[in-house]
Amino acid sequence: MAITIKCPNCSSTYKLGTKSCRKCKTNLQQHRKYKVMIKVRGRWKTKTVDSLKLAEQIEAKWRHDITVAAVVPEKMPVPTLQEVWDRFDRLHNSKLKSPRSWRKVWETRVRKRFGQMRLDEITPPDIAEFMCSMKSMQRTKGTRKPLAMETVTKNVKLISRLYSYAAKNGLYEGTNPATRLDMPRYDNQVTNPLTDAELDRLMAVLGTWKNRMVALAFQFCLATGKRTGEVFSLTWPDVDYEGDVIRFEIKSMVKGRCQYLPMNDMMKSILAEARAERQARSNLVFHSTNGNRIHYRWPWTRIKAAANLRAEIRPHDLRHTFASRLVSTGKVDLYTLQHILGHKTVSMTQRYAHLADESVRRGMAAAESVFSGSCRVPPNREGS
Repeated sequence: MAITIKCPNCSSTYKLGTKSCRKCKTNLQQHRKYKVMIKVRGRWKTKTVDSLKLAEQIEAKWRHDITVAAVVPEKMPVPTLQEVWDRFDRLHNSKLKSPRSWRKVWETRVRKRFGQMRLDEITPPDIAEFMCSMKSMQRTKGTRKPLAMETVTKNVKLISRLYSYAAKNGLYEGTNPATRLDMPRYDNQVTNPLTDAELDRLMAVLGTWKNRMVALAFQFCLATGKRTGEVFSLTWPDVDYEGDVIRFEIKSMVKGRCQYLPMNDMMKSILAEARAERQARSNLVFHSTNGNRIHYRWPWTRIKAAANLRAEIRPHDLRHTFASRLVSTGKVDLYTLQHILGHKTVSMTQRYAHLADESVRRGMAAAESVFSGSCRVPPNREGS
């Protein structure tokens, strides 16, 4: 850092006290300017003024700024939510259990509303207004059904997750506005197990269905209680005949965690028929005619109509049917059912607890009928 005299004619610079310009002979005592110079991060910063006093004030301010910068680091620029998402999607999203669903949440609504806003610009009222607007949205065009509360909260959860990711990775030092909201409570534990008549009709339809791969896959869902995604993505290397187990990628567990489920005779029978129908070029256990993964939505609609099932019955309800009937036998407790279904916590299995209570009641009723004759309470005698 330095203050020098600057010649007003040729711009040559000299030390303080120089009387004349050696280049153009200008009298610097009568005509002169002062140049303040400082080198910041390898680059020169300069300013030319008319008086020495002003030059000294500028020099003092620059010295102060350098000292403060050395003690207090310069604040980093605040990224937009789009910039945080781009990094999150590239480096972290693939580690989640369902990266495609989070990507869809971002693209459908969050990006359009908050993508170009900086993280310090988004406020709790902004997110609250966003939630209110989603509650009035329709699920799909042409329907009057509003968005499910689970969908609404998932959008807010993504915003909160992006803030947490930015803070954890040193991209943002502010507060997370999503954590200051009261999230609505909702019950998404919808279970529609098949009735006895519906199950009989469905099994009859699946037994004669022309597309055997689709039918076998749905039979396997009923036989194992696994999710449709876990069944339709099952590959032959996952089937261990020697160990008599099947390896499943479990959606509700941490990505990369697997479950090994022992095989029973019904599962082996379905797999044997699937192997007989197998296309040599496909590694999938249940696949389409060209060897690719089956898109089961339309086939399920036709199967449901053929079996005369209720309109609200979904493929996922085959899993609920499996779990409900297993618990109702009274031979399987909730802890065992949790591990069969691949639930991360037992709280996810609690939706079937009332069925376990029913089996206990039946057991106690049976005990009463067995012992009612031999365990009568004697009448109360006087003096006893």
